[in-house]
Amino acid sequence: MITADYIRRLPKAELHLHLEGSSTGQVLHALSRKYGTKYQDLTPDQIEASIFRFDDFRGFLSCYGTICAHLREPEDYVLVLDGLAEYCRRESIRYAEVITSPAIPWSGGRDGEAVMVALLDRTAEIEAEGQLRIRWILDCVRQFGEESARRTAELAVRYKDRGIVGIGLGGDENSLAMTEYERVFRWAKANGLYIHAHAGEVGGPDQVWDALNVLGANRIGHGIQAA
Repeated sequence: MITADYIRRLPKAELHLHLEGSSTGQVLHALSRKYGTKYQDLTPDQIEASIFRFDDFRGFLSCYGTICAHLREPEDYVLVLDGLAEYCRRESIRYAEVITSPAIPWSGGRDGEAVMVALLDRTAEIEAEGQLRIRWILDCVRQFGEESARRTAELAVRYKDRGIVGIGLGGDENSLAMTEYERVFRWAKANGLYIHAHAGEVGGPDQVWDALNVLGANRIGHGIQAA
Protein backbone atom coordinates (compact mmCIF):
# COMPACT_ATOMS: atom_id res chain seq x y z
CA MET A 1 0.00 0.00 0.00
CA ILE A 2 1.31 3.44 -0.94
CA THR A 3 1.12 5.75 2.05
CA ALA A 4 2.00 9.39 2.62
CA ASP A 5 5.01 8.28 4.64
CA TYR A 6 6.19 6.06 1.77
CA ILE A 7 5.94 8.99 -0.65
CA ARG A 8 7.74 11.25 1.79
CA ARG A 9 10.66 8.84 2.03
CA LEU A 10 11.12 8.50 -1.74
CA PRO A 11 14.18 10.46 -3.02
CA LYS A 12 13.02 13.45 -5.07
CA ALA A 13 14.16 16.39 -7.18
CA GLU A 14 12.42 19.77 -6.90
CA LEU A 15 12.79 21.96 -9.99
CA HIS A 16 10.41 24.86 -9.28
CA LEU A 17 10.91 26.25 -5.82
CA HIS A 18 10.91 29.97 -4.97
CA LEU A 19 13.07 30.92 -2.01
CA GLU A 20 10.97 33.94 -1.03
CA GLY A 21 7.76 32.00 -1.56
CA SER A 22 8.92 29.24 0.79
CA SER A 23 8.78 31.63 3.76
CA THR A 24 6.60 30.28 6.56
CA GLY A 25 4.46 31.98 9.16
CA GLN A 26 7.20 31.25 11.68
CA VAL A 27 9.80 33.05 9.55
CA LEU A 28 7.49 36.03 8.98
CA HIS A 29 6.76 36.13 12.70
CA ALA A 30 10.48 36.36 13.51
CA LEU A 31 11.11 39.01 10.87
CA SER A 32 8.06 41.09 11.79
CA ARG A 33 9.28 41.22 15.39
CA LYS A 34 12.80 42.05 14.21
CA TYR A 35 11.61 45.01 12.15
CA GLY A 36 8.57 46.04 14.17
CA THR A 37 6.05 45.62 11.35
CA LYS A 38 2.29 45.48 11.83
CA TYR A 39 2.34 41.66 12.05
CA GLN A 40 4.62 41.53 15.09
CA ASP A 41 1.83 40.83 17.58
CA LEU A 42 0.33 37.98 15.53
CA THR A 43 1.19 34.32 16.01
CA PRO A 44 2.72 32.38 13.11
CA ASP A 45 -0.66 30.73 12.47
CA GLN A 46 -2.41 34.11 12.44
CA ILE A 47 0.19 35.46 10.02
CA GLU A 48 -0.41 32.55 7.66
CA ALA A 49 -4.17 33.08 7.89
CA SER A 50 -3.90 36.81 7.18
CA ILE A 51 -1.13 36.87 4.55
CA PHE A 52 -1.01 33.45 2.90
CA ARG A 53 -4.65 33.46 1.77
CA PHE A 54 -5.64 34.91 -1.59
CA ASP A 55 -8.22 34.39 -4.32
CA ASP A 56 -6.38 35.32 -7.51
CA PHE A 57 -2.97 36.08 -9.00
CA ARG A 58 -3.09 39.71 -7.89
CA GLY A 59 -3.66 38.50 -4.36
CA PHE A 60 -0.70 36.17 -4.72
CA LEU A 61 1.53 39.04 -5.87
CA SER A 62 0.39 41.07 -2.87
CA CYS A 63 1.26 38.20 -0.56
CA TYR A 64 4.65 37.83 -2.23
CA GLY A 65 5.28 41.55 -1.87
CA THR A 66 4.52 41.42 1.84
CA ILE A 67 7.01 38.59 2.30
CA CYS A 68 9.72 40.40 0.34
CA ALA A 69 9.17 43.58 2.35
CA HIS A 70 10.34 41.65 5.42
CA LEU A 71 13.52 40.39 3.72
CA ARG A 72 15.88 43.31 4.26
CA GLU A 73 19.29 41.88 5.12
CA PRO A 74 21.31 38.93 3.79
CA GLU A 75 20.76 37.05 7.05
CA ASP A 76 16.99 37.28 6.53
CA TYR A 77 17.33 35.38 3.27
CA VAL A 78 19.61 32.85 4.95
CA LEU A 79 16.93 32.30 7.59
CA VAL A 80 14.47 31.42 4.83
CA LEU A 81 17.04 29.14 3.16
CA ASP A 82 17.62 27.25 6.40
CA GLY A 83 13.90 26.58 6.68
CA LEU A 84 13.76 25.51 3.06
CA ALA A 85 16.66 23.09 3.52
CA GLU A 86 14.92 21.61 6.54
CA TYR A 87 11.76 21.14 4.47
CA CYS A 88 13.72 19.45 1.67
CA ARG A 89 15.35 17.00 4.03
CA ARG A 90 12.02 16.25 5.70
CA GLU A 91 10.47 15.48 2.30
CA SER A 92 13.51 13.49 1.04
CA ILE A 93 14.29 16.07 -1.64
CA ARG A 94 17.87 15.34 -2.66
CA TYR A 95 18.25 17.95 -5.40
CA ALA A 96 16.58 21.36 -5.55
CA GLU A 97 16.79 24.18 -8.06
CA VAL A 98 15.83 27.24 -6.05
CA ILE A 99 14.62 30.47 -7.64
CA THR A 100 15.42 33.85 -6.09
CA SER A 101 15.16 37.44 -7.32
CA PRO A 102 18.10 39.74 -6.52
CA ALA A 103 16.21 42.44 -8.42
CA ILE A 104 13.83 42.76 -5.47
CA PRO A 105 16.42 43.94 -2.92
CA TRP A 106 18.00 46.08 -5.65
CA SER A 107 14.62 47.72 -6.27
CA GLY A 108 14.51 48.71 -2.59
CA GLY A 109 18.00 50.19 -2.61
CA ARG A 110 19.55 47.15 -0.94
CA ASP A 111 22.53 45.03 -1.99
CA GLY A 112 21.21 42.12 -4.04
CA GLU A 113 24.70 40.80 -4.69
CA ALA A 114 25.47 40.64 -0.96
CA VAL A 115 22.26 38.65 -0.51
CA MET A 116 23.31 36.22 -3.23
CA VAL A 117 26.81 35.76 -1.83
CA ALA A 118 25.34 35.02 1.62
CA LEU A 119 23.00 32.45 0.08
CA LEU A 120 25.82 30.79 -1.85
CA ASP A 121 28.00 30.67 1.26
CA ARG A 122 25.20 29.06 3.26
CA THR A 123 24.44 26.66 0.40
CA ALA A 124 28.01 25.35 0.58
CA GLU A 125 27.57 24.71 4.30
CA ILE A 126 24.23 22.97 3.77
CA GLU A 127 25.67 20.72 1.08
CA ALA A 128 28.62 19.85 3.32
CA GLU A 129 26.10 18.49 5.84
CA GLY A 130 25.00 15.96 3.22
CA GLN A 131 21.73 14.67 1.70
CA LEU A 132 20.86 17.83 -0.23
CA ARG A 133 22.28 19.51 -3.32
CA ILE A 134 21.08 23.02 -4.18
CA ARG A 135 21.44 24.91 -7.43
CA TRP A 136 20.17 28.43 -8.10
CA ILE A 137 18.10 30.17 -10.77
CA LEU A 138 18.13 33.98 -10.62
CA ASP A 139 14.74 35.35 -11.57
CA CYS A 140 14.27 38.55 -13.54
CA VAL A 141 11.10 40.35 -12.45
CA ARG A 142 9.06 40.91 -15.58
CA GLN A 143 7.61 44.28 -14.61
CA PHE A 144 11.05 45.70 -13.71
CA GLY A 145 12.37 46.06 -17.27
CA GLU A 146 15.39 45.15 -19.35
CA GLU A 147 18.10 46.93 -17.36
CA SER A 148 17.13 45.13 -14.16
CA ALA A 149 17.15 41.84 -16.07
CA ARG A 150 20.58 42.57 -17.51
CA ARG A 151 21.94 43.25 -14.04
CA THR A 152 20.47 39.95 -12.85
CA ALA A 153 21.93 38.03 -15.79
CA GLU A 154 25.38 39.53 -15.25
CA LEU A 155 25.26 38.54 -11.58
CA ALA A 156 24.26 34.99 -12.53
CA VAL A 157 27.15 34.65 -14.97
CA ARG A 158 29.58 36.10 -12.45
CA TYR A 159 28.75 33.41 -9.89
CA LYS A 160 27.83 30.46 -12.11
CA ASP A 161 30.86 28.51 -10.90
CA ARG A 162 29.33 28.60 -7.41
CA GLY A 163 26.09 26.87 -8.27
CA ILE A 164 23.99 29.30 -10.33
CA VAL A 165 22.68 27.29 -13.27
CA GLY A 166 20.14 29.57 -14.93
CA ILE A 167 18.10 32.73 -15.09
CA GLY A 168 14.36 32.99 -15.15
CA LEU A 169 11.58 35.40 -15.94
CA GLY A 170 8.83 35.68 -13.35
CA GLY A 171 6.40 38.26 -12.09
CA ASP A 172 3.39 39.71 -13.87
CA GLU A 173 2.83 38.17 -17.31
CA ASN A 174 0.48 41.01 -18.17
CA SER A 175 3.18 43.66 -17.84
CA LEU A 176 6.06 43.89 -20.35
CA ALA A 177 6.31 41.72 -23.45
CA MET A 178 8.95 38.99 -23.55
CA THR A 179 10.52 40.70 -26.55
CA GLU A 180 11.79 43.33 -24.07
CA TYR A 181 14.04 40.63 -22.62
CA GLU A 182 15.19 38.79 -25.73
CA ARG A 183 18.69 40.30 -25.88
CA VAL A 184 19.39 39.69 -22.20
CA PHE A 185 18.25 36.09 -22.27
CA ARG A 186 20.07 35.26 -25.50
CA TRP A 187 23.22 36.71 -23.93
CA ALA A 188 22.74 34.68 -20.76
CA LYS A 189 22.22 31.47 -22.72
CA ALA A 190 25.34 32.14 -24.79
CA ASN A 191 27.21 32.47 -21.50
CA GLY A 192 26.22 29.03 -20.28
CA LEU A 193 23.00 29.61 -18.35
CA TYR A 194 19.79 27.68 -18.78
CA ILE A 195 16.56 29.62 -19.32
CA HIS A 196 13.53 29.11 -17.08
CA ALA A 197 10.47 31.19 -17.99
CA HIS A 198 7.18 31.55 -16.16
CA ALA A 199 4.64 31.43 -18.97
CA GLY A 200 1.02 30.42 -19.32
CA GLU A 201 0.50 30.88 -15.59
CA VAL A 202 -2.14 33.57 -16.07
CA GLY A 203 -1.43 34.52 -19.69
CA GLY A 204 -2.50 32.63 -22.80
CA PRO A 205 -0.76 30.15 -25.13
CA ASP A 206 1.09 33.01 -26.83
CA GLN A 207 3.09 33.47 -23.64
CA VAL A 208 4.32 29.88 -23.84
CA TRP A 209 5.26 30.27 -27.52
CA ASP A 210 7.12 33.51 -26.74
CA ALA A 211 9.02 31.81 -23.93
CA LEU A 212 10.21 29.19 -26.40
CA ASN A 213 10.73 31.30 -29.50
CA VAL A 214 11.77 34.66 -28.04
CA LEU A 215 13.62 33.72 -24.86
CA GLY A 216 14.83 30.29 -25.96
CA ALA A 217 13.46 28.70 -22.79
CA ASN A 218 14.78 25.32 -21.71
CA ARG A 219 11.99 24.98 -19.17
CA ILE A 220 8.50 26.45 -18.83
CA GLY A 221 7.24 27.32 -15.38
CA HIS A 222 3.51 26.51 -15.06
CA GLY A 223 2.34 26.53 -18.70
CA ILE A 224 -1.18 25.62 -17.64
CA GLN A 225 -2.74 27.97 -20.22
CA ALA A 226 -0.80 26.38 -23.09
CA ALA A 227 -3.85 24.79 -24.72
